[in-house]
Amino acid sequence: SRQEQKRAFRTYAGVDFLLDNVRYSLEGAAQLGQKHLVLPALMPDGFTTRAKLDESIALLRQAGDLCAQMDVQFGYHNHDWEFKPVDGVVPFDLMLETIEPELMASQLDVYWVTKGGRDPLEYFAEHPGRIPSCHLKDMAESGDFADVGYGTIDFPRLVAAAQAAGTEYYFVERDGPPEPIRTAERAYAYLNEMIY
Repeated sequence: SRQEQKRAFRTYAGVDFLLDNVRYSLEGAAQLGQKHLVLPALMPDGFTTRAKLDESIALLRQAGDLCAQMDVQFGYHNHDWEFKPVDGVVPFDLMLETIEPELMASQLDVYWVTKGGRDPLEYFAEHPGRIPSCHLKDMAESGDFADVGYGTIDFPRLVAAAQAAGTEYYFVERDGPPEPIRTAERAYAYLNEMIY
């Protein structure tokens, strides 16, 4: 379950563990000629106070520096908790403002940006070249997950904006689909016919 995943991640998400994990992952990335290494998340408790936010930003910068030394672009995959203001600051915005682009790119998850109350189109417009990959994930009217193309997110506009911003890689996804094969088939059919 998602709660079990969070509990396990918290157990092993200390600074040393995270940076050691980045170092370990970089070894494989170098052998494979991989150019991107994306951190799937920092836990929500790293974004609850300004002090914790500053610690999270420092940690991300350290991870980015390790990657830059190996000529690998470090990236961060967002969820919705990075969009909840902390002392009047939106954590995700502060991350993009204060961490140098060469040290951290964004793997923008459009569902979570939307769930966090923001518009993913704004991020593509404001940060061209900073979002090499994104997750295409749709939102039902209820706010739950939906098959791509069957929810509320305007993918033709979104993909056009992403391409204009230089996004190269798109990951089509639905968290916890009730019928995974059907979800994949529907998303493929929708995206294959989509005009943008």
